[in-house]
Amino acid sequence: SKISDQQRDPALSLASAMIAIFGVAWCWGPGTADTSEDDKFAELLLHLVSVEMYLFLQEAAHQVSEPSIGSISSPPQSPNRLHRMIAVSFSIMEAFLGYLANTEVHPLIASLPALHSAIANGMGVVVEFLTQAKDRMDAHAPIVLACVRLLCAWVVEDTDAALTTKELLPFVLTVCSGADAEGIDATSFLLPALLVLSTDSLQRGSLVRAGCTRHVAAYVHRRIDQILHNASTGTFSSVVEPQVEHSLDFLLNIC
Repeated sequence: SKISDQQRDPALSLASAMIAIFGVAWCWGPGTADTSEDDKFAELLLHLVSVEMYLFLQEAAHQVSEPSIGSISSPPQSPNRLHRMIAVSFSIMEAFLGYLANTEVHPLIASLPALHSAIANGMGVVVEFLTQAKDRMDAHAPIVLACVRLLCAWVVEDTDAALTTKELLPFVLTVCSGADAEGIDATSFLLPALLVLSTDSLQRGSLVRAGCTRHVAAYVHRRIDQILHNASTGTFSSVVEPQVEHSLDFLLNIC
């Protein structure tokens, strides 16, 4: 690269902040993204994020064990920078996932195939990292949980992703169970992905064999217990939690 980390990191952090405030459409500027010229910044940003995800996750894997992801070596990163920039890269990738899932914007984006290609490349790195992590890393590590969150967002927006993530389901459940036990509601971002997968009759058997039904049943039981507890203390809400609704819909699809 022709620019240093000292230049690249603030630029990506600024892009992440601008997207968080103004949405992904900010990447195209005012007007509509109806020409290849308008698409250049969004395409460049997403490809850069994809490359950075590769390098950061490679380093994260390298810090745990050898060999690391892929064969390209990079200088060791400080833990603070590594974690900070992984969060920045993941936030941008997740924002693009949600934005491109809106088919109404597709006719306005000339470089849609290139953007989808960059997403596929970045998520391929996440899948490879988790594939290695399930045998080499602590399932409770924050970086693993962050990868699982992004993976779930990808499955929700791209059902074809299920074909490459099916083997990871048991490990994903282990990660979410551990996070739930520590007070982090990780199952809340797993549920939308499971709900999408459960609508495919070809996927239901895999979900059952992976233990998804047991996990979701236990989760909804805990949530209902919490609702009943809230009712007994006068903090009951008549609004059905999305997590409970997703859980019940998932179990109904499986049945």
